[in-house]
Amino acid sequence: MTVKFFNLKDVFPNPFQTRKSEDTEHIKNLAMSIAERGLLQIPSARIKDHTSVELVFGHSRLEAHKFLRDAGNKGFDSIPLNIVEMTDTQMFEAAVAENLDRKDLNPIEEALAMQVYLVEFHKTSEEVGQLFHLSDSAVRGKLRLLKLPSEIRDLVGDKITEGGARELVTFFDLPEEILIDGQYDWNRNKRVTRKEKMIELINSGASAELIKENLDEIIEDVGQDLDKKPWKHTDELVGNGIIGQCKGCTFLQKRDNRELCMKPECFKAKTIVWRRQYLSQASLLSGIPILDDDRMGWSQHTEFSGKDAKLEKIRAGKCENLRLKFYEYDRPLTTHRTVEGFKNAEVVCCKGERFCNCLNALDKKIEVGQSAGQAAEILKEQNRLERAQKKIDKEVVANLVDEAAKKLFRALLTDNVTAWKKVLGAMYSWGSVLEDIKSADTMDMIMYKLAEKRVKQIAWEGISSKQAIGELNRLLKECGVEVLDVTVEQPAPVEVQPFTVLQEAGV
Repeated sequence: MTVKFFNLKDVFPNPFQTRKSEDTEHIKNLAMSIAERGLLQIPSARIKDHTSVELVFGHSRLEAHKFLRDAGNKGFDSIPLNIVEMTDTQMFEAAVAENLDRKDLNPIEEALAMQVYLVEFHKTSEEVGQLFHLSDSAVRGKLRLLKLPSEIRDLVGDKITEGGARELVTFFDLPEEILIDGQYDWNRNKRVTRKEKMIELINSGASAELIKENLDEIIEDVGQDLDKKPWKHTDELVGNGIIGQCKGCTFLQKRDNRELCMKPECFKAKTIVWRRQYLSQASLLSGIPILDDDRMGWSQHTEFSGKDAKLEKIRAGKCENLRLKFYEYDRPLTTHRTVEGFKNAEVVCCKGERFCNCLNALDKKIEVGQSAGQAAEILKEQNRLERAQKKIDKEVVANLVDEAAKKLFRALLTDNVTAWKKVLGAMYSWGSVLEDIKSADTMDMIMYKLAEKRVKQIAWEGISSKQAIGELNRLLKECGVEVLDVTVEQPAPVEVQPFTVLQEAGV
């Protein structure tokens, strides 16, 4: 090595110097030390041209000499240098080594140096790791910091720690539509986007933990967990405006060893399309059509929960109202409520809740035939007979009420104390009793209205004639009055044979 003195204006920094700034206080202290003790270690440099040189290392000592010169100290307008021969690669590696030893680089400067070594010197990531004493994964982590916006990168090492910067890489890597979304801040009377809120946290000196907490809240709010999705990243799901695969999508994010979709509407659309494809396959196998979308709502179709035995008969009859819908819960369906090999294909009826003809027929002990149409015809006839029976029963009860009222009225006329107690004791629950007796113009009429009111209270509307007789006779007996001498035969449920009904209907 040859030591020569060079004028400070002819000494240039290492062209590959990775440190972008100098510590002013450090330079000042170093200058005072050099002025007092002299230059203890001579910097090295290489020839740039016939009059100038480039430093290999020793930039702080050069800056200290400039400080002394500018302060008016004599003898500091030049600096001694060891002249060496070095390639660009060696110059770069020397600059990195010096700064790493002194820990002068902030995370962004270190990442920029790694990028230069990779790109300009065509090094591998393994070679980068060897120079910077880092593993491959650590190198990749550092390089990711360069994805930060320039205004954020300038804060790393100052307001933002490296840990916080790593979290911010994930934050700013989110799709723009997520970053510009936000909530209305009533305290400031304006809408604050997620990006604005994060920048406010950064400027307030938020810790890496606080930045991570804010980021986790966003991901929890927006992200859809892809770990349990039924389709593959490379599947092409056509329909519902879906474009492209999950693989390579900008909305696919990795967080804490989890893969997340940050576009909920796309995730929902793909879920719908996949389920349709799944149900289509189940439909081809079973011959049961898929339930229409407009019948998916609660009570708009009939589910067969707890009705396996009945569903078995309905499926055996191949009812044309059976449909398939996607079952999205973890609890498994029973055998008859699903299609073999398709545990999430649930068998339902396309008729609304309580309007399934087959179920209603089976509830009335009517065996369903080969179609829902047969069951509907049978039910229609059954209901007609039941309505006719109810009409007759209503007339019978009305006659019973009239007879019982007369008997109770006569008991009141004879000052039957028990009868009066039974009538007056129930007046509190009669409601507008005055309205009932307002039109009465005699005491006898008032007593009859009271008796009638009490009897109607017992034989309420809708009660069967058999029940009415029992309740009315109980009251009359308690009052010591002769009971109604009437016997009403309650008809057994009408049994309708499907074949007979269908034959009469011309089916």
